[in-house]
Amino acid sequence: MRPARQATPQHLEHFREGVAEGRTPITRWATPEELMGITAPALLIHGRDDRVVHFESSLELVSLIPDFRLVLLNRCGHWAQWEHAAEFNRLVTDFVTHN
Repeated sequence: MRPARQATPQHLEHFREGVAEGRTPITRWATPEELMGITAPALLIHGRDDRVVHFESSLELVSLIPDFRLVLLNRCGHWAQWEHAAEFNRLVTDFVTHN
């Protein structure tokens, strides 16, 4: 077991409970109705090869948040801001500038 998991085993247990109850990574923290009520523009940059949070979680958000923009980066894992720093910064700057 990795040191982080050993230090906080309750996090892994909470994750397992959520999966068993049919909750997705998204609906663990907000209901679909709450997400549909978001009126602010939203941007999510997600790595296609993310092994921590599957990109389908982002697709779920696209279907729920009315003004939502998703950028899916190929050859990118969980840390888009490091793995594709220049593109990440450009996307965020453009989004903030125009929203």
